[in-house]
Amino acid sequence: MKQIIEQAKGPAGGKRRWARLTRKKQVGVILLLMLSSSVAAYAFWSTTGSGSGNTQASSNVTSTATAAVSPGVDSDLWPGNTTAAALQFTVDNPNPYDITFTSASVGTITGTIDCPDTEFEAITGSITLSTPLAVPAGSSAVAGTVPGAIKLLNLTTNQDDCQGATISATITLTGTQDQ
Repeated sequence: MKQIIEQAKGPAGGKRRWARLTRKKQVGVILLLMLSSSVAAYAFWSTTGSGSGNTQASSNVTSTATAAVSPGVDSDLWPGNTTAAALQFTVDNPNPYDITFTSASVGTITGTIDCPDTEFEAITGSITLSTPLAVPAGSSAVAGTVPGAIKLLNLTTNQDDCQGATISATITLTGTQDQ
């Protein structure tokens, strides 16, 4: 600031020129110099820019389904029935988005000691759900049904122990993230 005032005074005789200015004009010159300094400071600190960035998509969290069927309780599950019984299940969706499931496939069947898995047959391939199952984000135990999924074989041995037994099965649900 002192340097700016010295420049305003000019070379020799600057003090006299400064002294000839009225007090009002001196204050005006000082204010003008201060204002120009603050504009320069503003220009120095105000900036814009551009650049690039990146992000990573979140990973899908596997939904967990629990499936079960009970011979004798389900009217379609009896030895030798050619119509496969429905498999009831519940599914959890820990994802932050809704999912709609449209089909399922049945995997391993787990029986009981008295009603082993060898007495059952899982329908192979993809099975279309009768009604698409919409599962909201963060929900748990949403009930669904896989139609025509499992059969109780007609064996030559007594199968009375299977009546009322709860049989579980692994299922794989196929669906899409809702928009």
